[in-house]
Amino acid sequence: MPAYTIETTYTLPIFRHGTYTADTPDAACKMALGDDNWDSLKKDYDSSGEIHVTGI
Repeated sequence: MPAYTIETTYTLPIFRHGTYTADTPDAACKMALGDDNWDSLKKDYDSSGEIHVTGI
């Protein structure tokens, strides 16, 4: 009988909270998207996605 190696995965949301001083919410969102500092990241295990096959 053949043996198969199956890769499975799930999506794990990672988020951060940042405070940005800006004239508009749109400008603050653009600042957040351009911010490369992820030192304060948090992993949201409670909101992870369903397990699915990604390779065989």
